[in-house]
Amino acid sequence: MILVEVSSAAWFILRPIQISHDVYWQFWVARQLLGGSRLYTDIWEVNPPLWFWSAMPIQWLSMRLGIAWQSLLIGLV
Repeated sequence: MILVEVSSAAWFILRPIQISHDVYWQFWVARQLLGGSRLYTDIWEVNPPLWFWSAMPIQWLSMRLGIAWQSLLIGLV
């Protein structure tokens, strides 16, 4: 029960945190990959693919739940 309370308090405090433009790009690419785009063919990027693949589960879950990926990411962190 204490873990839930601490987690909820941390989420509430961190909710307004500013997210880097790099993270927005990471999740944009993840959304495109989930939509069928191909990395390094349809999307040109210098970062390694793992950087985008790590965002795909969060992006996928946020699309299924109908919530913003930013809120989900902050909650998971």
